Amino acid sequence: MFKEQMVSFRKIGILVDLILTVLAFYLAQFLIQESFSTHPFNSDLIQKGSILLLLILSIWFLFFYFEKGLYGFRSISLFKTAKKLIPAFLKAFSVLLASVLLLKFLAGIGDFSLFKSSHRFMTFLFLFGGFSFFFCLSFRKAIPSFLRYVGRKGHNLKRILVVGMGKPALNFVKEIKIHPEWGYQIIGILDWERKRFRQRYLSVPVISGLDCLPRMIKNRQIDGLVFAASKKFLGMIQPIISVGEKIGVPTNSLADFFPLSRCKEEGIQPLVSCHFVHRKGFCASVKYLIDRISAFVGIIIVSPIFLFVSALIKATSEGPVFFKQKRVGLNGKRFYIYKFRTMVKDAEKMKKLLQDKNEMDGPVFKIKDDPRMIGVGRILRKFSLDELPQLFNVLLGDMSLVGPRPPLPEEVSQYELWQRRRLSVKPGITCLWQVNGRNNIDFQNWMKLDLQYIDNWSLWLDIKILAKTLPAVILAKGAR
Repeated sequence: MFKEQMVSFRKIGILVDLILTVLAFYLAQFLIQESFSTHPFNSDLIQKGSILLLLILSIWFLFFYFEKGLYGFRSISLFKTAKKLIPAFLKAFSVLLASVLLLKFLAGIGDFSLFKSSHRFMTFLFLFGGFSFFFCLSFRKAIPSFLRYVGRKGHNLKRILVVGMGKPALNFVKEIKIHPEWGYQIIGILDWERKRFRQRYLSVPVISGLDCLPRMIKNRQIDGLVFAASKKFLGMIQPIISVGEKIGVPTNSLADFFPLSRCKEEGIQPLVSCHFVHRKGFCASVKYLIDRISAFVGIIIVSPIFLFVSALIKATSEGPVFFKQKRVGLNGKRFYIYKFRTMVKDAEKMKKLLQDKNEMDGPVFKIKDDPRMIGVGRILRKFSLDELPQLFNVLLGDMSLVGPRPPLPEEVSQYELWQRRRLSVKPGITCLWQVNGRNNIDFQNWMKLDLQYIDNWSLWLDIKILAKTLPAVILAKGAR
């Protein structure tokens, strides 16, 4: 879990560093031209400047990517930050100078005539190096402050439950508390030994007994479990891993006898992680991009339908056009889902009176001829047009195009532990349940289809589900 945060931050950091490098290049070039009144831009100058910029970006990328310690989470002093950057910049700058001389000698393109003389060219290089170093150093000092501010506002946080109450656990909690820029919020400390009598530690609630873990998982958003104990309690980790495996959240072990130096660099104890859901890597990044881009484009394309349906709902019934409802997403995160309203204004209050007519097993509530439905609502439901506003949920990052349907909080509270694993990925607009009969499938098989999707996920599977969704919607297969 912590490694994932570090890898994500490192990717973003490299991208920002390269953007700042481009900015430094053009700023230095502008100052050289203004100072020496060189001839204005023409196509030849732009071409040669582009060659030099590509060379610089290639060299800078290699050093940013392979140099260790340039993208740490911990907020350190300006002197220590500069101390890490200076060797990397000196190496990169030396390689740049050697590459320019080699290109000039071998191919005759090293003079870069946009500067007219070697003196001006060297002045440009040193100006560029100074700007690039300054921008990258400023970025490294600004980002921890920004992450600290965002964390204190309660945004972009991963919520973790610490299991253990000994010295390793308390040190870990203390370190997370003083580093909000790491983006973690400890929601509780589980004292399985029941030997401590304090109710809180650094404002974090202490829960007594391992038997409380399933209840905590059912009622709270948990993005990861952290087993924090000394070596003598290593045998206790198996039940924690089993729980993490059932619900699909990462289980992390902190123990001072695992010699993992990377974790020590970040100021925390060594860490070993167990992941049970494949949701990282290149394919996951592609899925993320596809979701956001497709949602944005989709909203533009279906905007005429949005306007038509909105006018139809407004003209045929009283109440708002959109229906907003709280749902449960990734790892138990609560969010509001958006739909076109298909029922009367007080539909939620009427639900209790209709419980005896429920046609679905399990905690799900469905009625074929729901008396709360408005006239146009039946058509919208039949062809899933009421789901179109969920493109905004995808754009906001709460949902994906493909994934298990987001359940209601009261449904999740009735889940068995194994069923909660369907919350280990982002919910989606369409899924295997949607293209295999929807409401014609009983609750147990619905859950199994969702877990089948999670265990066998791939981009190709998403494409196949999306391809099957349109025919399923047109034929209204299993719609109620």
